[in-house]
Amino acid sequence: MSQFSGALVKELEKKGIAVRAIPGFIRSFASFFFLNPHMNLVQVNKKLQYLGWCDLDYHTLQLTIACCEDDGLKNLDHHIGAIA
Repeated sequence: MSQFSGALVKELEKKGIAVRAIPGFIRSFASFFFLNPHMNLVQVNKKLQYLGWCDLDYHTLQLTIACCEDDGLKNLDHHIGAIA
């Protein structure tokens, strides 16, 4: 697991997302963010709220982006699945 993945899991757990739900959160995030990577924090949080997820702070948003770019979705699901 990369340093980004571990930090992201901790931050999302603090926000109330269960470890087992994190891969779903990442997939939801990726589904809209990579279509429009220039979204700002307010736009991201509106999308997340619409999908039923919690709001992110700027730090957690940057961790999420870094994890998706660093690990790729397939590897990230595998690493987080190993934690759950």
